[in-house]
Amino acid sequence: MGDWTLKPRRSISQEEEWKYKQANAAVQRQVRKYKATWIEEECTEVEEGLMRNNPKRACEVVKSLRKEFRPRQCNVKDDKGRLLTNMTDILQRWKEYTEGLYSDNTSQVNQVDKSTDSEPLPPILETEVAKAVRHLPKGKATGYDELPAELLKLASDIWSKH
Repeated sequence: MGDWTLKPRRSISQEEEWKYKQANAAVQRQVRKYKATWIEEECTEVEEGLMRNNPKRACEVVKSLRKEFRPRQCNVKDDKGRLLTNMTDILQRWKEYTEGLYSDNTSQVNQVDKSTDSEPLPPILETEVAKAVRHLPKGKATGYDELPAELLKLASDIWSKH
């Protein structure tokens, strides 16, 4: 690395310093304006959620506004579970991880394929399907069939009889 020394204060003219302060003040005004607009939009979303009988969304918005910001830590551990702090060690671990993902495991795959081809799979039991439907989460997005989990749960007594 190079020699790091403290630089002397910039030698700028008073006019340049005044321009900088003016530009900084203008940016700060815009930031405050946009923040106020954003908060107003969030409050409108809460009010609309309550008016449209969607308290879940309203509570999510309020919760996101009240929560203080915490940056997420992305910790990287080595293969033995020890926390890595050095950037070169972290990069080396990512390299090992990705190489492991793309390594050639065709011999293992071929062994698995041979064993599953000879044995037929057991049929899916009606009780297994009913149990899976009972454990479907509420309020989640639909899948490819566009059927919400609530509909399947309501209709489970009908289709389980057939």
